[in-house]
Amino acid sequence: MSEQGTKLRVTDIKNITDDLACFTMVAEDSNNEPLDFIPGQVAVLSLEDGSKSYFAIASAPRESRLEFLVKRGSGVSAALFDRGMGCELIMTGPVGKGFPVNNYHGHDLLLMAAGTAIAPIRSVIRSTLDHSQDFGKVVLVYGVRNPSHFAYQEEIEEWRAKGIIVILTVSQPVDGNWSGSIGYVQHRLEDAAVHLQNPVAAVCGMKDMMEQTTEQLSIRFPGIQVLTNY
Repeated sequence: MSEQGTKLRVTDIKNITDDLACFTMVAEDSNNEPLDFIPGQVAVLSLEDGSKSYFAIASAPRESRLEFLVKRGSGVSAALFDRGMGCELIMTGPVGKGFPVNNYHGHDLLLMAAGTAIAPIRSVIRSTLDHSQDFGKVVLVYGVRNPSHFAYQEEIEEWRAKGIIVILTVSQPVDGNWSGSIGYVQHRLEDAAVHLQNPVAAVCGMKDMMEQTTEQLSIRFPGIQVLTNY
């Protein structure tokens, strides 16, 4: 990637709610060469007017396309929804620590994500599926406010079919349309812990969630390595 950044174009959009969607982008001048990065890293996406925002990469390293889970807000995120297919941006980065899970072969993996923070965790999942034999058990705890906010629902069933233990939780179920776990991600730690022996955790979400989860993990698994992507 040049110092000026990489030009991206939106090629696919999958709407989850009116203000949440998965955007697929390709680099226009890369000859389909995949971008190498650490799962969980963040890209800086800019518009022609100079406005920019940070978005976690939801796709895996070495995939020929980049995917982002975007919640409508202002600036770049609003432009993505308003312009839709064909929207052009400039990407710089990736930046941040990411989740270097390949440094922990032989360990169980505990992945915990709240809301749109599933995006960088999805990057970890997709990057490990092809060499799952390098790890022990992989457990995902994923929570949202209500069931309509779950992203990647079709993929979740594929993850389960490939051996990932997926625990879904909802903090504010509505209209009795949810029969699964209720509560925040950090409330489901005991459900996940029964599957784990020597885990490394990758945690992503709001500050309070991450602090509470890290504290509980340290009590449940003394000495555990808890990875954050920034």
